[in-house]
Amino acid sequence: MSTFLYGAHVHANGIRQHYLRYGGSSQGRDQRPAVIIVPGITSPAVTWGFVGEQFGKHFDTYIQDVRGRGLSEAAEGMDYSLDAQADDLIALAQALGLKDYIVVGHSMGARIGLRAAHKNSDGLNRLVMVDPPVSGPDRRAYPSKLPWYVDSMAMARKGCTAEDMRAFCPTWTEEQLQLRAQWLHTCHEPAILASFEGFHTDDIHVDFPHYWTEALVSTNEGAVYAQQGFGSTLEPKAPYGLLIIDLVNGFADPAVFGGGNIPEAIENTQTLLATAREQGWPVAHTRIVYADDGADNNIFSIKVPGMLGLTEDAHNSHIVPELAPAPGEFIVRKNVPSAFFGTPLAAWLTQRGVQTLLVAGAVTSGCVRSSVVDAMQLGFRPLVVSDCVGDRAIGPHEANLFDMRQKYATVATREEAMKLIGV
Repeated sequence: MSTFLYGAHVHANGIRQHYLRYGGSSQGRDQRPAVIIVPGITSPAVTWGFVGEQFGKHFDTYIQDVRGRGLSEAAEGMDYSLDAQADDLIALAQALGLKDYIVVGHSMGARIGLRAAHKNSDGLNRLVMVDPPVSGPDRRAYPSKLPWYVDSMAMARKGCTAEDMRAFCPTWTEEQLQLRAQWLHTCHEPAILASFEGFHTDDIHVDFPHYWTEALVSTNEGAVYAQQGFGSTLEPKAPYGLLIIDLVNGFADPAVFGGGNIPEAIENTQTLLATAREQGWPVAHTRIVYADDGADNNIFSIKVPGMLGLTEDAHNSHIVPELAPAPGEFIVRKNVPSAFFGTPLAAWLTQRGVQTLLVAGAVTSGCVRSSVVDAMQLGFRPLVVSDCVGDRAIGPHEANLFDMRQKYATVATREEAMKLIGV
């Protein structure tokens, strides 16, 4: 279910500012800080909707159209400086009545968040800076080149397709390309030129000593992977199979081995499993099962002693009722992370002709990752369904999705995966 609520305008800092709202104040979100997402140099708010959807599950979330982008005000002669943008952010939070909020800024948005925090951090109690340009006076130049922005905007103003946009953004998904082709024309060129120039003339490093509250800075290490040739496309090929890893009662319970986004993974996997059954794909489920007397105690259970409690008849080792195996679906019992190590799973899939193996389950950083690596090594094409896998902590979940995407698998949401497959 979408968390999108509405889009709206406010008059703040003397201009019309547009924003999109996700999540709202229900379901305990009013007990947490709100989140304002500030996108990058040529990213209207709508192109960050997929991020807003995720934040909206847990926070009252607002995505800002920075002045000169999207549906916010743009005009010849308007002040497009970093200071003006920071003042806009502060005024937007005040207009929305936010007393306690987190700013999540990407690229240019990270610099705006930092400058806003320096100017007036009342209510701005946390700052997440995602890939902030660290360029500035007497520092290295911003790595992206201006013609990339100017030429793509010119093409968008004339009218272009997602396929046309692929020449500028070859690694983006079809949905992201479609949104960029549709909305890039709303980026006012003088605003973009001013911000790009500001990447080289504004010194954000002077802002850091004045920002004393909690900050998280994340850099774009993906560029290193791309430069070295990682992350190539791995096209799915029929026939398909589905592997559901360890979605058992113990991993559904935060008091045992669960937590994080595992509940969402279980919910989303129900739809994925229904699709697999409709399509007649081979389906395998895994359980962690140790001997009642602990005779098969191993290094895994020495590291995590609680695993020994997952015996054949233990409630916590049973697959959750929502995903109960149907007749003909294979149940793999294992006592190590990988679904393949020491099990007949590879032979079972090969006998049924599977080439592409869709993967769901828990946890992303453990048994899912281990099984994906083994699947790849055994010659299957892993397709990790990102919203159908979960982890007890979000950091390891995201890090391992990134790494699997770069080296071992296709990683896509359930909706994206179905489009890739043609279902």
